[in-house]
This record gives sequence, structure tokens and C-alpha cells, in this order.
Amino acid sequence: MAYVTWGNDGGHIYKMRADGRGQPVRLTREAATYYATQWSPDGTRIVAMQADARELREALQRFGGGQSARFIWVPAEGGATTYIRAAGGLADPHFTADPARLFAYNGQQGLVSFRMDGTDLRQHVRVTGQGQPGGGTPPNAGTVRMAPTGDQALAQVGSDLRGNGTDDRRAGPGDLGRHLTRRRPRCAGSRTSVASSRSGRRTVGWCTGRSATPS
Repeated sequence: MAYVTWGNDGGHIYKMRADGRGQPVRLTREAATYYATQWSPDGTRIVAMQADARELREALQRFGGGQSARFIWVPAEGGATTYIRAAGGLADPHFTADPARLFAYNGQQGLVSFRMDGTDLRQHVRVTGQGQPGGGTPPNAGTVRMAPTGDQALAQVGSDLRGNGTDDRRAGPGDLGRHLTRRRPRCAGSRTSVASSRSGRRTVGWCTGRSATPS
């Protein structure tokens, strides 16, 4: 597993065995604010977001880490960090099964991906929730994450999770703002939330009540 340390003068990325055996190994050479670490699917590198140490006191992980935040990667065995691209408001980096592309999210841009050298930016899907009765701008999803298989995306909209299939290709205007499907389980409690694929074959559901059965 990979984790980060934070301090007044910055921190580092470390790795350690998941079973707790052995000693942690420091991977980075430069002290900075690191966060949002993600292993590449082939296990050869760790991607993270990096910002100036002073931004540790000014920014939270889920909101992109400030204006100077950037995506970087470090070899799994440790070494120098490699710059990928400026965050530009993007956050929540993650992979599918393809180690050559990194996905990230921003409410205005939606779910995007780019190559590990920061080029070939693609927009995949933008998700909004329901607007307030009587009008108003629908809220953007809090985050959207691509499934490891790359054919579905899961979005958090308020306290709900929603999912659908997506096409891994360069997106045009017609590809954004897709409607995501949602199915509800039968609950004994008061509130339900679910996410499902468009085909309905994969469904996640939960309740705040005592029990639930799939619908």
C-alpha cells in the first residue's frame, strides 16, 4: 500500500506491505504536499497530486489542492518524481485497467483522461443532479470515477451514487450531460440510494433503514 506523510515543511510518499510486515519505504526525494495516491494497474508506478508545502494549510484533497497543484508519478521502487500536467482544478486521479491513461475529475469539465505525459486530454462524461423545484442550476456531481473495465462510470450526486456505461473515445458536445440510470432496492427504512449500469446487470443499492432486497 502507498500512503503520504504531512508536516509543516511538506511530506513524502511511502509504501509498505499490506500485512504490516517490514518497514515503510520512502519513495520520494523532494518534500512537498502529496495526496490522492494511486497505484498504476501494472504496479510499476504510483501517481499522486503534488502541491507546494504551504498549500497543506490552505487546501483539501477533494478540491484539487490549489492553483499550483499538479499530477506526478514516482517509480514503485522510489526515485525522482515525474511531472504529468498541471491539475487546473482536476482532482481524484485514478486508473482503469489501462496503465497508459490517467482519469481525473472536475465538476465543470466532468470526467476526463489523459496520457501519462499529460497530452491527449479527453472528456468522457459530465454529470449533474436534479435542479431545485422552480428552476435553478442543477448541481454538478461531487465526483465521477471510471470502472476498472473502462466501460462504466460511477458518479456521486449529493448522497446518491449513480452509474452508466460510457464510451472510451474523444467526446463531443453530444457526449456530455448524459442521463445516468438509477434503480432503488426495496427498503424497510426511510431512504434508498442505488447505482446501476445502463444494462441493469450490475446494481449497487443501500438503505438507511433495517433491511433491503434487490429490486
